[in-house]
Amino acid sequence: MGQGAYGTPYLDWDCSPDSPFSIVYGHHMDDGSVFADFARFSDRGYAEAHRTILVRTRADGGAHELRVVAVDVVDADDERVRVSFESDEERAAFLGERISRSDLVLEEADLAGAKVWAFATCSYQTPNSRTVVYAIEGGEKG
Repeated sequence: MGQGAYGTPYLDWDCSPDSPFSIVYGHHMDDGSVFADFARFSDRGYAEAHRTILVRTRADGGAHELRVVAVDVVDADDERVRVSFESDEERAAFLGERISRSDLVLEEADLAGAKVWAFATCSYQTPNSRTVVYAIEGGEKG
């Protein structure tokens, strides 16, 4: 996704593409561009039909195939997504709780050692809603 009039999706300042947890933010534009499709994941039918996300990064020149495991609509004033952890166990416990308490859980994933991505965009359920789509590397469950 290149830069345009609506800005460029960006990685949280405390993450890198090779971090065990990376969160990417992007605008949800009314014309359907940028991250607008991520807001649609709050609909179970849409989420189930779009379980696979492909992310390409400049850092490693590769493609990361992700599987959507949960979607949460949060109030940005009340909830923050944490990205720094003392250990993999602490990260897995935090993300496991966030995912299991999400508005829509598509699968209970084993997060120990897993690379987790989150994609956040504005949504309009309330004045300050954000839709957060959680995905893990690995493609189809199997």
